[in-house]
Amino acid sequence: MRLIQPVPPSDKVVPDKVLRLAAPAVLQPFLNAYSIQNGSELTQSPGLANYILVYSEPSSIDAASVRIDHSFGSKLQLFGRYAYTPSGGWYFNDLPIHDNIRVNVQSVTLGATSMITPPRPTNSVSTLRITPPENMRSPPTSAARPQLASALLTDPTGSH
Repeated sequence: MRLIQPVPPSDKVVPDKVLRLAAPAVLQPFLNAYSIQNGSELTQSPGLANYILVYSEPSSIDAASVRIDHSFGSKLQLFGRYAYTPSGGWYFNDLPIHDNIRVNVQSVTLGATSMITPPRPTNSVSTLRITPPENMRSPPTSAARPQLASALLTDPTGSH
């Protein structure tokens, strides 16, 4: 699945054209590193102007799983399931930097269903499913700030 999350426009303050041209040559590369204004000049702050940032944050999630079922006669059925769910996306951390996040989640589930025949004429069915408490998850990767990605993906309560 591919998603594009729109982000509301935000105003940033950047050097205006006049300040860029009037600055000493040694400072011009630093001023030119900022985006070029696309909004109005700030009347209360000469030399500064608005830059309206409009963007979206794309993300993706894929899923693949395998399930195997097996019956041992009419009274016992077993199954096992393995799932692999890689996902990723990016977001703006600050102009002009954006962070990439990639997470790979793997899970395993095992289950059994058995038919118990008590002495009474009615039968009952028992089901047991086991999923390890800590499914396998690769550490997240982030281009600029891996500790931030880890904090975003860690559950502070310890439950999964």
